Amino acid sequence: EKIVDRPVEKIVEKIVDRPVEKIVEKIIDRPVDRIVEKIVEKIVDRPVEKIVEKIVDRPVEKIVEKIIDRPVDRIVEKIVEKIVDRPVEKIVEKIVDRQVDSPALLAQVASLTTTANQVPTLRTRVTELEGNLQSVRADLVKATTPVPLDIAGAKSYGFTVKGADDLELIEGIGPKIAELLRAQGIVTFAQLAATPESRIQKILDDAGPHYRIANPGTWAEQADLAARNRWASLRSLQDLLDAGVRVDGRALRDELASLKSKLAAGGGQAAARVERPINIEAAKAAGFKVKGADDLEIIEGIGPKIAELLIAAGFKTFAQLADASPGEIQPVLDKAGSNFRLADPQTWPEQAALAAMNQWQALKALQDSLNAGKR
Repeated sequence: EKIVDRPVEKIVEKIVDRPVEKIVEKIIDRPVDRIVEKIVEKIVDRPVEKIVEKIVDRPVEKIVEKIIDRPVDRIVEKIVEKIVDRPVEKIVEKIVDRQVDSPALLAQVASLTTTANQVPTLRTRVTELEGNLQSVRADLVKATTPVPLDIAGAKSYGFTVKGADDLELIEGIGPKIAELLRAQGIVTFAQLAATPESRIQKILDDAGPHYRIANPGTWAEQADLAARNRWASLRSLQDLLDAGVRVDGRALRDELASLKSKLAAGGGQAAARVERPINIEAAKAAGFKVKGADDLEIIEGIGPKIAELLIAAGFKTFAQLADASPGEIQPVLDKAGSNFRLADPQTWPEQAALAAMNQWQALKALQDSLNAGKR
């Protein structure tokens, strides 16, 4: 056709039958060479070896077919995936129990088992100790809390008190020594009671030769009684002191021996008749629980069993015990067996002498300074 007024371009489509061209693409994903990990765990805390193997899934091989139909000039793509199932290599976890012959390891396991069994007992013990600690702390707070001084009580027992914690109440301490002690921070009776004798002696030595003759051996003991308002005991103790120095209890025993000698020479009386009658009422007034005359259990450190031993050995009265020396008493205890060998009779004659002389307040003051009969 031919159009005159407007030329037109015409395109004729021609279909040509061609054989279908088929293109097959084979895509192979090859697995990468990998190393299969085998992990062996060895358990130390028990005698067993544990072998752990991991399961590794290897990637499968895939074949992909790509079909291209081209009956015409257009290409139609079809994708076909072909999956080839291949056996997967699997590693199964296997636990093998093997007995390990190791004495050291077996001993360690046994020790751990024993410790585990002891845990409940240890926890109970820890609870008890924590309770005891709380009790000790409470007692410590109570013990360290200053007790207000009973100045009126001190005056009632004949002490001339200038003020609270008047260190000059202590026999052996005068104004100059009191000033030395205060200058060193020892201001109260409680502080003096807690100060070692060696430190006090050094303070005196450093002050010069005029103070070196002072003997601070009983100052802490006196101060402790004053800090606790034990004025009666302090008075009784000071009655036994000479310038603050304790008079040996042997002086009282010598007095008894002298009395016996004089009476025996004058009338030949038996020693038993020389002894002073025991003032039981005075003993009770001083705080002693008296079962009867010459109750040896009044002596601190002597209990019912030891009293029986002493009486059987001939020490039946306070005077007889006062006449004995610690060296004469000790064999009686040793002979009775190991249960009595821990007893210390060093102060028993001294205590017995005070009881024989009816010096009950003095005996009370002495016992306040003892611990289970030991100085």
